[in-house]
Amino acid sequence: MAWDRREIIGLLRLEIENIRQRGFGPYFRDSVLCINAGKTLRADPCDQCLLLKFVPEEARKEAVPCYHILLNAAGETVASLRGQPAAKQLEAAVLGWMEATASRLEKEFDDDRVRKAR
Repeated sequence: MAWDRREIIGLLRLEIENIRQRGFGPYFRDSVLCINAGKTLRADPCDQCLLLKFVPEEARKEAVPCYHILLNAAGETVASLRGQPAAKQLEAAVLGWMEATASRLEKEFDDDRVRKAR
């Protein structure tokens, strides 16, 4: 499934607000970003999820690919942080990634609009 950049930006912004209001958990699984959110089983394959485009190629075959999105320059991922006692560190890393990604996509969208208007 092809995801429109505006859809991704909107979902990222919505999830940022959700996290700020209720916290982050259980990782991306309960997120509006997850193709299987609200489903008891993984009814849809992860390769159809909008988050897959942010997963490094070598991690796309993992059981839960979105756990391997690089959240920051330190190379932290949900997989590397989820076992740590500081849940706030994981939440901050995910929020930082979502904010940076949404901002980058918004800039790309605006740049594309300017180019097309010329």
